[in-house]
Amino acid sequence: MNCSPGRRALLAAASVLVLASGCAASATEPTPEPVPSTAPNLGDGVTSLAELGVDNGPAAWTPLPADISVGEVVDQENVVTLIVLAPEGEQFIDFLDQQLPAAGFSIESASKTGLVFSGYGWTGGATTGEATALTLRRDQD
Repeated sequence: MNCSPGRRALLAAASVLVLASGCAASATEPTPEPVPSTAPNLGDGVTSLAELGVDNGPAAWTPLPADISVGEVVDQENVVTLIVLAPEGEQFIDFLDQQLPAAGFSIESASKTGLVFSGYGWTGGATTGEATALTLRRDQD
């Protein structure tokens, strides 16, 4: 397959996030932490993975900027990945750093160009550089 440099960068960014979050396969299905039955009111200027049509992960609980533009989406039972076109990378990371704790997630580490977080039986990461991506991966037992 002949990929453009931009597409290779997007795929590389998504791959790094998946690998960084521990992509080892498990022989048994993990038991996820329960997600509360009622979705939170994330507030003005905030949308969620669920509102973007994502079915997996803590979709109703993951805050995203209301003006988000997404290029690619992976929506699987054990992993959700978004390639983010807008807002700009550092602005997107800053938004997550501010909004995730209010939605019940714990920030494990953060910088201007990336962060790692966890909550509801999932671990996530976001990074920016040549591309911006968000990945959530179901925790393994």
